[in-house]
Amino acid sequence: MAPEPSISGPQRGEYSLATGDVETMGGAPLTSPVRTALDLLRFAGNDTAVPAVRDLLDNGHLTESQVHTQLATLPHRYLTRTARERWEAVLHGGATPWSGSAYQDAVNGAAAETALPSAVTR
Repeated sequence: MAPEPSISGPQRGEYSLATGDVETMGGAPLTSPVRTALDLLRFAGNDTAVPAVRDLLDNGHLTESQVHTQLATLPHRYLTRTARERWEAVLHGGATPWSGSAYQDAVNGAAAETALPSAVTR
């Protein structure tokens, strides 16, 4: 029986990039700051996405208007709602509505509380 593939480490994916999503710096193609922010908001965890996008804003790499425009035109696809919720956390300096919740614990794979005694002892 073959081992199950690991989900940790680098992941490869293919995404469609619009013309404005890519900039060239020193001859290397890079995603634009707005595209990077949207990808962070959609795919990175709260602890990474919120401060990273806040830094992009604070350091002048993008504006709130640019992100608002892109989020408004983002079609409903995987993690679009999450991106919008994280964007609100960036703007209002806080956590998303579900950070630290049982929902987020379940998404992250944490065991849910059952109020039953644990079978594991220390």
